[in-house]
Amino acid sequence: MDEAGAPRASGWRGLWQSKTFTRALVSLGLSAAAMNTCQLYSHLEWRVMHPVLNKPALMAVEMQVPLEELMEGLERMERVFAWLALGFTVWAFRSGTPRWPAGGAALAAMCAWIASWHLYV
Repeated sequence: MDEAGAPRASGWRGLWQSKTFTRALVSLGLSAAAMNTCQLYSHLEWRVMHPVLNKPALMAVEMQVPLEELMEGLERMERVFAWLALGFTVWAFRSGTPRWPAGGAALAAMCAWIASWHLYV
């Protein structure tokens, strides 16, 4: 029984109806968006900007500025997605039971957040 006295659904139906599961799904979606944006940023940096910076004759200076602005925008979007994923994960943990969907979302959100730092070794 829930707070209103109605019978609580069990099994998969109860899982789909739980606030924890839906918030964890949103967090997973935001984590995927952050990781995809990270991949786009890396491709732009290493496949376009890196060769251009090593051989400046390949691209006009007028094109370098818009590409740098695009990279800054991608980096900003990636960080927003990662922080929102972390926020939804915390919200999912605070939503009640079951907590395992929030645990799975926390792993993905932390990976997206760490990837948003752009650490290269």
